[in-house]
Amino acid sequence: MAYNITELKVTDFISDATIKLPRFQRRQSWYEKQDFELCVSMFKGYPLGVVIYNQTKEGGRNINYLLDGRQRRSALKKLIENPKYLYDSAISYLSKKVTDPQGDIREAYWSKVGVYLNKGADQIVIQGTDQIGTGSGRGDDEDDAGSDIDMETQRGNLKLLLDLLLLVHGSQKKDITAFEKRWDFHEFFTFLPYIDPISEKVDPKELKKFIVEKLGPNQVSKDSLYTYFTTTFPLKDKKDIALSAFHQRLEETYDELLNDCNVIVSVQTNVFNQAIIGVIKINRVSSLDSQKIFSLINKGGTPLKAEELLSAKPYWNTIVKALDLDPAVRNSITELYTRLQIPGENDSHSGTFVYWDLCATFIDRIDRQHLLFPAYGKKDSELLKKVQCGFKSVAALLKDGISTVRIEELEKDQSIDLVSSLSELQRTINAAETLLLQNPFFNRFHKWNRPLSDLIGITPTWEFMAILRKLWVKLNCESGNNEKLFIRYAICLLDRLILEHARDEWKGSSDSKLSNHLKGNLDERINLMPKKEWESFLDKACASTSDDYKKRRAILYYFAVLQERTPDNAADMDYDVDHIIPQSEFGQIVEGTSVDKGLMNSLGNVSLLPRKKNESKSDKKLNELSDSLKDLVAKYSDLKIEDFGKYSNVTKIKDLVEERKRVFIDILNNKREQIMLA
Repeated sequence: MAYNITELKVTDFISDATIKLPRFQRRQSWYEKQDFELCVSMFKGYPLGVVIYNQTKEGGRNINYLLDGRQRRSALKKLIENPKYLYDSAISYLSKKVTDPQGDIREAYWSKVGVYLNKGADQIVIQGTDQIGTGSGRGDDEDDAGSDIDMETQRGNLKLLLDLLLLVHGSQKKDITAFEKRWDFHEFFTFLPYIDPISEKVDPKELKKFIVEKLGPNQVSKDSLYTYFTTTFPLKDKKDIALSAFHQRLEETYDELLNDCNVIVSVQTNVFNQAIIGVIKINRVSSLDSQKIFSLINKGGTPLKAEELLSAKPYWNTIVKALDLDPAVRNSITELYTRLQIPGENDSHSGTFVYWDLCATFIDRIDRQHLLFPAYGKKDSELLKKVQCGFKSVAALLKDGISTVRIEELEKDQSIDLVSSLSELQRTINAAETLLLQNPFFNRFHKWNRPLSDLIGITPTWEFMAILRKLWVKLNCESGNNEKLFIRYAICLLDRLILEHARDEWKGSSDSKLSNHLKGNLDERINLMPKKEWESFLDKACASTSDDYKKRRAILYYFAVLQERTPDNAADMDYDVDHIIPQSEFGQIVEGTSVDKGLMNSLGNVSLLPRKKNESKSDKKLNELSDSLKDLVAKYSDLKIEDFGKYSNVTKIKDLVEERKRVFIDILNNKREQIMLA
């Protein structure tokens, strides 16, 4: 069987040494509110959901990579092990202060818990007491008639949770809770296992562990408690004085200490030790099936990507010696894990490098000028996009495809030495891009600051890169041969991809299209697209259409480059596609006017237009622009300023489209031919 489903005690789940976190983990996104609501669910005895393991073996040991459930595991661990964390999350959830009276804490607790459980406060607690029952109106007994859930246990456990909060609550100095203060006996003893010997502060996590493990589930009498401490732990100098003072402290605080022990042990025994979580263990399952299983189970969460799942597989966790990696590789990996900001036990990096890291950071080491791909931002979503782009780029270059199957083939191909292969790819792609950017055509293209993937889409860009690499090797460009021919082929390929994108040919199964192209006859991809194909497209693009005008962006940038245009370098200028005759004008056409509204989004009515910091064309007519902006619009739209009055009238849309179509045809017949034959 590829997977099995079992129950696991939560206490075992948080302490299981076979659990490892995948190499790549999204940053913690839970807040204290969510942690406390999880705590309430646990005390109610509700199911805590399921977690997903990828079960495998490493070095003969069973290892369970935690694909889903990291945040629950982290929250449960803190809630169960540290009463102070549980208390802090509750105070935040209840919107109370540590100095508020206990009565206010009780009232807020029952009110907020009632809202969370979709019941009014009067349905949970009997007025004026901590006894849990039903109040006025429709009560719990009526709601839960026929339920197999032990409601009395649930009510008792909710009361127990409140007791736990109240024993921690109290006046605090320097972030020390009343619970810690009661058990602070450092002035009597030179050593106690729950007190830090240097700071002499009580560690609430260790104190809770001490109470459960050393004082046990039985009630502790005053005498037995005195005897246990004084015979087990070393007293300070002047023992008689220390003994007397400790005895006096017990006399004053025994009832509270006994309550602490009873509540802490009861919570551990009746709640924490009884809590169950579901575990799905998958093994020998493809990344595609793993994704499907995850998405079906975790419909409310963020879907896992194939590249994330790979980080939980043995092959991709193969350790690479740091000395086998050049500094640029090590630096990009270190930066990745710094950005993830995974603290403490969740730090899976710890100064080591593995195969997964090499692909995940591949984009950092190629395309530094961003001719192909964007400069991914600092958001988590952008980081994941960069990781995906890295894996798919490597798969396109080494396996002629970008699907999950092609990525998984990387780990099965024994002929691939990932370290040396990626080093060669990095060198080749960067050398090819450097050569392209020395060419006037690609240099102008780059100056528009629009990565190819932004214009024609990411999959055609992967094809462009992968074919360039094949050409580089085939033409022996490494030795300085055939560089001019390489650039010609690159321009022809780009010309083809831009037209295919404009004709929506990359919609649908783009993965298989790319794979077929890379495995097929490359000559078909690098031959110049026939002029009649372009003419046919321009006829259609300048006709009436309902398409999104932004689909014309790649064409407009490409034709600007063919015209040897580069953007003005003014600091307050940027460029984008916009309408020449504004869209608002088409909304004001009087019924019966013979104006083809479909021409609004045609290629003839959109242009690459400048935007100045304090002025853009926006919905303005051409004759409403300032003189300086008119000059810029005329330059990039190829219209004469003396015609701006004419083309400010929406009834002249057909004339505008025809004029600009002639411009496009002229560029096609002259500028494009010159570039291709250069």
